[in-house]
Amino acid sequence: MYRSCDDAPPISGVYRLVLESGTEIQVFCEQQLMGGGWLVFQSRLDGSVDFNRSWSDYRNGFGDASGEFWLGLEHLVELTSEWSELLIEMEDFEQVTEYALYPHFAVEDATANYRLRLGGIFEGTAGDSLGYYYNERFSTYDSERLTSHAVCAETLASGFWHYSCGDSLNRNNLNGIYGHGHNQKGIWWGTFGGSTTQNRNPLKTVRMMIRNHEEAESFAELQPTTTCKPKTSSTTPKPNPTVNSSCKNATTSEVHTITLKSGATLEALCQMDRHGGGWMVFQSRLDGTVNFNRSWFDYRNGFGDARGEYWLGLESLVQLTLQDSELLIEMEDFEGNAAFARYNYIKVEDETQAYRLRLGSIYTGTAGDAMGRYFDEAFSTVDLRGGNFPECAETLASGFWHYDCGNSIYRNNLNGIYGHGKGQQGIWWGTFNSAVNQNRSPLKTVRMMIREL
Repeated sequence: MYRSCDDAPPISGVYRLVLESGTEIQVFCEQQLMGGGWLVFQSRLDGSVDFNRSWSDYRNGFGDASGEFWLGLEHLVELTSEWSELLIEMEDFEQVTEYALYPHFAVEDATANYRLRLGGIFEGTAGDSLGYYYNERFSTYDSERLTSHAVCAETLASGFWHYSCGDSLNRNNLNGIYGHGHNQKGIWWGTFGGSTTQNRNPLKTVRMMIRNHEEAESFAELQPTTTCKPKTSSTTPKPNPTVNSSCKNATTSEVHTITLKSGATLEALCQMDRHGGGWMVFQSRLDGTVNFNRSWFDYRNGFGDARGEYWLGLESLVQLTLQDSELLIEMEDFEGNAAFARYNYIKVEDETQAYRLRLGSIYTGTAGDAMGRYFDEAFSTVDLRGGNFPECAETLASGFWHYDCGNSIYRNNLNGIYGHGKGQQGIWWGTFNSAVNQNRSPLKTVRMMIREL
């Protein structure tokens, strides 16, 4: 017996695995696709197995690993205690084959109703019809309806992490009824060639599979213990000054190690020289050395270097804004014109609310108010396009609490692409200087900061 499909022989077939808990499972290991090592946890081949099953069946698994089957949610919880890659292979009745690959996949335990965690930049030929499902609970026709989407299990005749039962193409029904003529109750992937909102292109075969992520870390440990680590150096770096909870008690403008009330630590730049000091920088744009068109995973946990360009991390912002805080944004264009915008209150909700932004209504500053309308917007990224304006993350090439992608000057793109000539995908603040409609005035530097009130 083997520990995983990585350990199994390099021949695709059914193998018996022993999990770390000692549980034995029988699975199909796919060893020919994309480097092999894939464990197939769902297989649709011929309609011989009914997938409109009960909560108990989906929890424990059903079918046969050599044919149509579902491995079981409890096994998925254990298998994805560390991040896994997710690969979905599909073929329609015209022999058109496509795939979808997600770098980060995990399933929470039964107490969270087997909530789906999904992240990373989507790759594939099938189009992204699963990205919106991030954070959804699993539901079946007989499960407790904990969300508005739970009714989809009955509407779509399948158990899944359902997201909406509407007509959007960015959905799927991989556990639906097999065969032709079932429309939205059938097996389909919304962005797969030939599908329309009213005429779903039925799939002949589907396989969902996982593989240990090469850079996996424990899903349970994905909390902001340390973000934005300093760059390595051949010499011993000077230790950072240490402060508790915020930059309020810092005395110098430099990177500090900050201990949050939860006990977690992070590195952040404290700005003590302007606007009364005590500001913690959570976003910094300086020179374009860091790509800000990043995944949900990256924006959640943080990226970059606090001594240069960086994003502190949404999880850290959640904890930091548990205390009443205000927001300051400083900016300068390539002509040397500087301005600022200040808001009397900021709070970031937790991940179950897609890090929704709460912003105070009182603006002061010289840059103009190009963020006041962002109040109550959910965060979205290129791989998780949520909120009221899901298309904006792709249109503007940035992760943010996006509000509209139109031509209004009362918008901004502070996490956009650095430099000249980027248009609306660049870094700009709609009411700053000559930033009007399609002729955005690019910004050279931006810093977003918070201060505990």
